Amino acid sequence: MAKAGYVDIFSGLYGGYKIACAPRQVTEKDIYLTVGKESITPPTTEATGTETFISLIILKAETEFQNILEQYTLEHIIQHRKI
Repeated sequence: MAKAGYVDIFSGLYGGYKIACAPRQVTEKDIYLTVGKESITPPTTEATGTETFISLIILKAETEFQNILEQYTLEHIIQHRKI
């Protein structure tokens, strides 16, 4: 998250971390992709018709999932957390 510019890290005795930008600017999709989730792509090697079809279904589901994540921000999580 620090490499993506979403978090500032401080070292030393009083070190720690803090959000580097406004929570409303960071979507859940940003977080999802930043923590290591790569987009699924269809196979590039020759495959059976079934494997290709299943891959396309998974790709479509992943795309829809990321579209939903894009509708929510870190601010939404902060507002709805239970203390």
